[in-house]
Amino acid sequence: MNKRQVGDGINSTASDQGIMESLKKKLNEILGYFDTTKRIVYFDYPLYLNVGDLLIQLGTEKFFALNHIHVWKRYSIYDMPASIRGMDDNVVIVCQGGGNFGDLYPVIQNSRERVLQLYPNNPIVVLPQTVHYESLDRLSKSLERFRKHRNCHIFARDARSLEILQQASIHRSSAMPDMAHCLWGSLLADEPPLYEAQAMRFVRRDIESKLFPVSGDDESVEHICDWPDIISSSTFQCWRMAYYAIRIQARLGLHTQKFWQWRPVQDMAIRDGVRYFSKYHKIYTNRLHAMLLGLLLKREVCAFDNSYGKLSSYKNSWLRGMESLTWNPKM
Repeated sequence: MNKRQVGDGINSTASDQGIMESLKKKLNEILGYFDTTKRIVYFDYPLYLNVGDLLIQLGTEKFFALNHIHVWKRYSIYDMPASIRGMDDNVVIVCQGGGNFGDLYPVIQNSRERVLQLYPNNPIVVLPQTVHYESLDRLSKSLERFRKHRNCHIFARDARSLEILQQASIHRSSAMPDMAHCLWGSLLADEPPLYEAQAMRFVRRDIESKLFPVSGDDESVEHICDWPDIISSSTFQCWRMAYYAIRIQARLGLHTQKFWQWRPVQDMAIRDGVRYFSKYHKIYTNRLHAMLLGLLLKREVCAFDNSYGKLSSYKNSWLRGMESLTWNPKM
């Protein structure tokens, strides 16, 4: 028998639901750090098919909508101009959260630091980020740029990231959970008539990768994948068209708001992720947003760390007591 009945293995207790609801409410504290009545520029929406980063983006858009925040302009790292028409020092720049604050992803980090240089007088808010630098020298030089900005507040996504920032004398920093938590209660799982009997193994194949445990704790785990494996061919083709169209328009200097060309692709990719995860009752993963997507869909999750401890830091900061989340500390 290779399928199991609906309902088997789904473990979302009232306690778990209370934790997830509290993290969603915690995000409202962000509102106290910038004037929501000012014009907002949102920077670094992800123009790529990493479902985890797209969940952050969708959660952020949900946050804006729930709090009646109007976003004036949206830019990716590929189309943020050196000069924005109508820009003044009162405009608030809100930067996408995630796990790319540091030196592992220099293109994104350099773009974020370029915004600091272009807009030294504007209020800048960096939404919840995991902070990680491989090089102490790069850490020192990079964080010095943030420390010197007149009005930049950084939200750290876990306690360890906050410690790194504060040790660098970035006192305009505080801890906040991932923006994807804003999707709690609105991101609903598909309910297939039968679940896959075997758990899913969702393992990184990138710069943050780490070997998976030799054996699971109680399951035969055979389905191994990462984000590129769950994207449908139709979504991929739509991404190619939107990506190149936006890049070409940016090179031509067109000032159209390109995000709305991208939004349908984002929604398709998230739909692919939800559909795939919905088939499984249990997920083994070292991806933070595979862990969070599983919890948002009320699945069981067995997590282990990426190369530098991102998941354990997040779990210890926000997810203590989650009954549907177990941990493999041997990796």
